Amino acid sequence: MTSWALLLLASVLLATPGLTFSGLNPEDNDLMTPDLGQEKQFLESLVLESPQGDQLAIKCKICKVTIQALRKALGNDITQEAIKQAASLVCRELFPLDGICKEIINKFLDKITQGIMNGKSPEEICVKLRICKSEKGL
Repeated sequence: MTSWALLLLASVLLATPGLTFSGLNPEDNDLMTPDLGQEKQFLESLVLESPQGDQLAIKCKICKVTIQALRKALGNDITQEAIKQAASLVCRELFPLDGICKEIINKFLDKITQGIMNGKSPEEICVKLRICKSEKGL
């Protein structure tokens, strides 16, 4: 577990120096970045500090953040194709946790599209996908 956490930390640290030298900052990359920045930091710290048994909670949080970011990115263009395109951008913003994000999108694209089109909340969608447990105890 410790070596996995160190590998994750190293990949995060190695991913950011290019931005420093390129003159770009993360906010230049995408309009969603300021919203995802705090969530991403929270998720990274959660992964580093969580015992292996909490992986389900981490996946649930990533699911909610992904759906929330998708809704913001889509605006009124809620189609499966628009969701596919937005998902690619959203998952890139969640690096190094993008693998879980892509797994959720690839596996559940149809259900995510339905949920977003029906106005369901990120929590409701992720519970329906059985990635999260219902907080209502149902």
